[in-house]
Amino acid sequence: MDPYSHTPAHTGARQPGLTGQVKEDILCRRGELGLFVEAGQICFRPALLRRDEFLAAPAEFCYYDVADRAKRIRLQADSIGFTCCEVPVVYQIAAKNSLEVISEDGSKLRQDSLCLSRAASVSIFERAGKVSRINVSLHPNHRQT
Repeated sequence: MDPYSHTPAHTGARQPGLTGQVKEDILCRRGELGLFVEAGQICFRPALLRRDEFLAAPAEFCYYDVADRAKRIRLQADSIGFTCCEVPVVYQIAAKNSLEVISEDGSKLRQDSLCLSRAASVSIFERAGKVSRINVSLHPNHRQT
C-alpha cells in the first residue's frame, strides 16, 4: 500500500507527483483495505474487502521496513498483508475482532478495539521504528462489527 518511487529515502521529493491514476489506485485501495485515520488514530474497518482477497494457501509477503531493509513474513491461509508507512499489517480471519501491536523489542499489546492508540499511530506516521508489525484479527462478519 505504500507507494514506492525513485526518490531516495534520505531526501525530499525529486520527481513530479504520482500520476492521477496511481493516486486514485492508492486512495481506493486504502479504503478497500479499511485503513482510516480518525482523530490522529489509525483504525481498521475493512468493510469493502472481499473474502476472496484473503489467501487460500500460505504465502510469503515481502516488504521494506522503515530502515529500508528487505523483510519477509510468512502469511497463513485466510490472511492478507500490506504496509502502512512501511509497517506490515496482517489481516487474519479469526473468531473475533482484535488487534495485536508488536513493538521493536518483541513485546505485544493486544486489544479488542480495531483502532491503534494515538501514541502508536504517531510513531507509525513518524516512521520511528517502534512498531514492527500489526496483526488484525477479523471475524468473518467484520462488516457488521
